[in-house]
Amino acid sequence: MTSPTTSATANNSSAMLPAEGHHQAIRSFLAERAGDAVRLRLATEIDAEFLLELRLDPSRNRNISTTSSDISTQVSWMRAYAAREAAGQEAYFVIEVNGLPQGSLRLYDYRHSEDSFCWGSWIIRPGAPASTAYQSAILVYDLAFGPLCFARSHFDVRQANGSVWKFHEKMGARLVREDSLDRFYGYEAEDYRQVRARLQKFTQQRDFR
Repeated sequence: MTSPTTSATANNSSAMLPAEGHHQAIRSFLAERAGDAVRLRLATEIDAEFLLELRLDPSRNRNISTTSSDISTQVSWMRAYAAREAAGQEAYFVIEVNGLPQGSLRLYDYRHSEDSFCWGSWIIRPGAPASTAYQSAILVYDLAFGPLCFARSHFDVRQANGSVWKFHEKMGARLVREDSLDRFYGYEAEDYRQVRARLQKFTQQRDFR
């Protein structure tokens, strides 16, 4: 894995990027990290079959929204997503490990007044290398708190999805509130900077070959 950019760990305190800069910032970040063993690339309609396979996997879809099994519906959704991505409204990624697709994740629900973003649709394929989750989460926060200039993140996790909310808490996310169905979290850029070096050391000890 290549060394992190300085912007990933030294985000400024100014407001997040305007929509017109969002699209290019993502592409520049992805190009810079293209040599990493674990990397992100923007999803396209060509990935529809893979993404649908992930979302229909019964071992992975218990805590995500219901998805139609119709591939044409997925392709149509991906085309509509592409327009939103180009407008700087969200971003959908395929997680690759050594060039092979191993999962997905999405950035969305940008709250400009709060400099905050949400992320989810995070699915790791069964059999992916053990630290794919940590590596992909690091990439999310390096991108969002770095080039995209967000100051914080907000997201929710199903109560039943214990492995995921425990993961987020280990990353330093703070429980804001909860109800019988969901746990709601906040994560500040400063909190991430404090754990970034430790997380990097952890992931570098794992084998991605």
